[in-house]
Amino acid sequence: MRILHICIGNPFTETMYYKENYFIEANLLDGHKPIILADTTKWEQNNIVEVGTCDRILENGARLVRVNLKKIGGRRITMKLRIVEEFVDSSFFTAGCYFIS
Repeated sequence: MRILHICIGNPFTETMYYKENYFIEANLLDGHKPIILADTTKWEQNNIVEVGTCDRILENGARLVRVNLKKIGGRRITMKLRIVEEFVDSSFFTAGCYFIS
């Protein structure tokens, strides 16, 4: 099953094992195909840095899709959910530690 992780609360850093990173590893161990939808920021040396957009496969096999979203508040979340339509079929959605089926 494809599992979509929507990272809306903070920058997603693939090398930092925190929250969604643990879920992604568990998904891979269970044989699922996780997809991470994140914005264009990540943590680097105690700072949030801009990394640009991408659509790539990480070393662990998960797909990372970074989209450029500069809007604040509900509009930003709404824009991400519109992008999610591309991935919707039998996916199970997660947003940080919150699960939406």
